[in-house]
Amino acid sequence: MNQQKKFRPTLKLTVSALLAFVILVTTASLTWLNYQSSTKTLKQFSTEVIEKTSGVVAEQVNSFFREAKTTNKLILKLADSELINTKNLIEVERYFFNFLSTHENVTMLNFGNLNGDYVMVRRTSEGGLDTKLILRDKFEKNKVLWKRRKAGARFDNFHEDWQDDSYDPRLRPWFDGAMMFGKLFWTNVYVFYTSKTPGVTTSVPLKDNIGRIKGVLAVDVDLMDLSIYLKNHIKVGKTGRSFIIDEQRRVVAIDDPDNLTGTPTGESKQRLYKISENSAHEIKSLRTNEEFIDYYRMVFHQNMIPPGQKTIYYKVDGIQYISRLNTVNFDDGKRWLSVIVAKEDDFVGVAKRARTHNMIIGIIFTVLALLLGMFIASRIVGRLRELVIESQKVKVMQLDDNTSDSNFKEIHEVLQAFEGMKTGLRAFKKYVPVNLVRKLITNKTEPTLGGVPKTLTILFSDIQDFTSISEKLSPTELGNYLGDYLTIVAGEVLNSEGTVDKYIGDAVMAFWGAPNEVENQAQKACEAALLITKKLEQFHDDHPDMPVFHTRIGIHTDNVVVGNFGSTERLNYTVIGDGVNLASRIEGVNKFFGTQILISEDTKNLIGEDFECRKMGEVEVKGRSKPAIIYELVGHKSEMSLPQTQANRLLEEAVEFFEKGNPQAAFERLNKAKALAPDDKVIHCMEKFIKETQEGEHYHQWSGVIKVDSK
Repeated sequence: MNQQKKFRPTLKLTVSALLAFVILVTTASLTWLNYQSSTKTLKQFSTEVIEKTSGVVAEQVNSFFREAKTTNKLILKLADSELINTKNLIEVERYFFNFLSTHENVTMLNFGNLNGDYVMVRRTSEGGLDTKLILRDKFEKNKVLWKRRKAGARFDNFHEDWQDDSYDPRLRPWFDGAMMFGKLFWTNVYVFYTSKTPGVTTSVPLKDNIGRIKGVLAVDVDLMDLSIYLKNHIKVGKTGRSFIIDEQRRVVAIDDPDNLTGTPTGESKQRLYKISENSAHEIKSLRTNEEFIDYYRMVFHQNMIPPGQKTIYYKVDGIQYISRLNTVNFDDGKRWLSVIVAKEDDFVGVAKRARTHNMIIGIIFTVLALLLGMFIASRIVGRLRELVIESQKVKVMQLDDNTSDSNFKEIHEVLQAFEGMKTGLRAFKKYVPVNLVRKLITNKTEPTLGGVPKTLTILFSDIQDFTSISEKLSPTELGNYLGDYLTIVAGEVLNSEGTVDKYIGDAVMAFWGAPNEVENQAQKACEAALLITKKLEQFHDDHPDMPVFHTRIGIHTDNVVVGNFGSTERLNYTVIGDGVNLASRIEGVNKFFGTQILISEDTKNLIGEDFECRKMGEVEVKGRSKPAIIYELVGHKSEMSLPQTQANRLLEEAVEFFEKGNPQAAFERLNKAKALAPDDKVIHCMEKFIKETQEGEHYHQWSGVIKVDSK
């Protein structure tokens, strides 16, 4: 009856856990209380900082527009007092020039009359003051005079620039609004005709002494300047952003001036981006924030001023943000919404880092305290752990010597017992396939008599003329040389996931596909055979004093029975069946053809097209009445030269012709093959066999099947 495995905590774990729990709970509680207190303080501080900053932004916006309104009123009063003659646009131009020279916050001054005459003086990005002049009584309607001035240049020091321009001030929003309302008028945000930058214009009608409008004065407020101010002067934490939106949710100023305007995909005109089109997730996500939407509606759609500023907290991509909303009122009915956004960690990050720092310090002190309490337990548990590790190594057949020891007598004795067990297992795995041993240990099963049918690839190898070689060597020399040889053969079998079944003197029997499944077993067996021959050649080159062990290999794939065979007292893990006998006989056929590696047709059909094989014919081996088609495994196709490949095909054609009873055609093919590969011994052997068979007295009875009576 299976019993449920009971959890048994270790001594080290028990002592450590109890001590760690007490210390860590104390440290964590103190750290958390400190964090909560400092976070609350820092949040309050951050709110105050953002609130003051938001107020600064609102004041700056009002400053921009206050300057514009004041300028309009001043120029209007001067015009009404006839201190400025608006009929002389050059005089107006001079006044505008002098005014902009002393008022750096004003970007552009405009004046247009009812005839469409127009004068504008604007500040350039380089600091110069350019004039745009349209005098329709002197110039063509589509001709405009520009006076370009460098920074610091005097009024009369300019460069004339005539341009084609359809500009008409009477068609502009600022002119039309002042004419319609007859008083100070603010335009909505639009893109300026000349500079292509966004801005707002405040305009006022100029009237004569009987109240008729003579023209319109206008002051432009370039919002790019406001954006530059936000960029250079408004800093909120490390990552804070500041921007301003209007009632259409357009971003009219932002601390990233380069992304203030653009031409969205599918549109032809440049315009302001909306808040939903901003690339920053923390800004874009505000469009769906319920608190933001409520405040926005209160400002723009419910025609009421919200009570003070509004602070909202929200998350984007798992990051907590703080946003401060503030209404900017710069004229009757004109208002914008100032928004400041910053990561909460910009303010409370200090508290979080302090919490982490305190936790680390607490953990360090915990560890230091634990070290003393764990010392004695570790002395015992450490050695016990080694026993567990050693047992796990034994489970996977890692049987290296363990040099550790213990001062405790009982543990020392157990370690010694483990070493004795590993010595026995090391000896055991030299007699039994290591994969089988590992499987038995892992599955916790005992081997039993019997086998199961399975398709395996079987390899037999043997040394040519081993008997004559052994007669020339002493038993010690023979044992040493044979050990080196078998190490190479067995090593390649194991490296290719094969199982060494047994050594029969100089012969080796191996198979692929048991006890563990092996993918492409036939291919791996052939790879191993080629590597065996190659490494043996290299070994003989490196050891010229050693006798040459010319290896012959036979490979066959078949359905056989694999399992434990023998008696109840002694078992042998092996394979039995007709396929095993055929593999052994195929190895012996190498003597007949002078080949080194022969494979069956069943194996050949499984190894793919990467190997170069040549058909040796249909062979009937000793002890087996059913013939088998045999192929020589020559090597990899990629390693074959063209003449060798052609010689291989000619040899196969010769075999086919001879099997069909046409020896003459067979000899012709063999002669051509010898010309291409004169050193190929197999071609010469086949020629000799065909000649002897043809000249034999029973040739007329030959069925085309090659009978090989020797093993």
